Amino acid sequence: MVYTPTAVAADAGILSINIRDPLGTVFDVPVNVAGSGTAPANADIDVVPLSLDFGTVALGTTATLTTTISNLGGTDLTVTGLTLGGSADFALGAGAPATSFTVASGGSVNVPVDYTPSDGGVDNGTLSIASDDVDEPNVVVSLTGQAIPPDIDVAPLSLGFGSVALGATATLTTTISNVGGTDLTVTGLTPTGSADFSLGAGAPAVPFTLTAGGSVNVPVDYAPSDVGADSGTLDIVSDDPDESLVSVALSGFGASSAACDIDVAPLTLDFGAVLIGSTETRTTSVGNMGAADCTVSSLGVSGTGFALNPANPATPFTVPAGGSVNVLVDYTANDLVADSGNLAITSDDVDEPVVNVALTGTGTTVPPSVCQVAPLSLDFGAVPVGTSVTLTTTVTHTGTSSR
Repeated sequence: MVYTPTAVAADAGILSINIRDPLGTVFDVPVNVAGSGTAPANADIDVVPLSLDFGTVALGTTATLTTTISNLGGTDLTVTGLTLGGSADFALGAGAPATSFTVASGGSVNVPVDYTPSDGGVDNGTLSIASDDVDEPNVVVSLTGQAIPPDIDVAPLSLGFGSVALGATATLTTTISNVGGTDLTVTGLTPTGSADFSLGAGAPAVPFTLTAGGSVNVPVDYAPSDVGADSGTLDIVSDDPDESLVSVALSGFGASSAACDIDVAPLTLDFGAVLIGSTETRTTSVGNMGAADCTVSSLGVSGTGFALNPANPATPFTVPAGGSVNVLVDYTANDLVADSGNLAITSDDVDEPVVNVALTGTGTTVPPSVCQVAPLSLDFGAVPVGTSVTLTTTVTHTGTSSR
């Protein structure tokens, strides 16, 4: 039996021996065992922990971790060297003992290590501890750390230019900031989508660097080349480790001129078949594709049975650039003949001062939509759990309308 003590202390136990006698009976014979662990005659070094991980640390600031040198031996331990290797960003901390120094039997000494990152990379190093431990003269503690990485922030993430006249240029700005702990390098500023978007005067040339806490404005121009809506993105590429691409949404509307430009849709309102004596309502939209407000000075309705809905805005009213206003028309059928009429929309659009919307409708004696549902009650009664019962109700439709 071998006894190998793991600590300086008394140990005791039982060794059980199985014996089989000539008659085949098996029985145990207990043997008491005891021993006592004593300190080695020589010094015995023990270092805990053997790895110091500083995690992420703000650039230029210092973090400190500590490892402890203990002497488990029976005689004094002499530490002759504390040597740092690897990255120069690691250093012995304040209060680290000067070598050589002695650690008494059963004693310990703390060794603080500082980490002050000087750049954005990962740093690795070692702390080598030399001593007169006979069988372990050199113990190595691994060191690792990293500066807080760059972190991009872009605001706003959407640039809406609104309505811009052809031949004109509008400029809006977004701001790129570095809210991380180390330098951020921006390698790309690329407008995509419509070619009417471009970087504005004063936009920084890429690549460029933002220090921690720094920011830069990026102007974007919108110069519409035709009438209509335009969209795109400003793609920002950087060395942010978890957000290397940020896209800013771009939108704008090319207007035909600095004056208003009225646009009406639909240009036909068909009321279909309407029950005599009843009224149906249809809507057309008056839009403004120009760069200046349009003023609608009058709304005129002609034709039998057609009239402006009372909910319409009173004239004159304004349609803002890029906006729209709904106009409602009522049709009241008076007879069985087909009716036609016109909605005239008059505005200050220079090249289209009056827009006409065609109106049509027909009177009918058949209700446009009659629905009956029967029965109006479905009683399933008592149904056993796990089974199904099906009942039916019927929807019947008559009339001339599909609604």
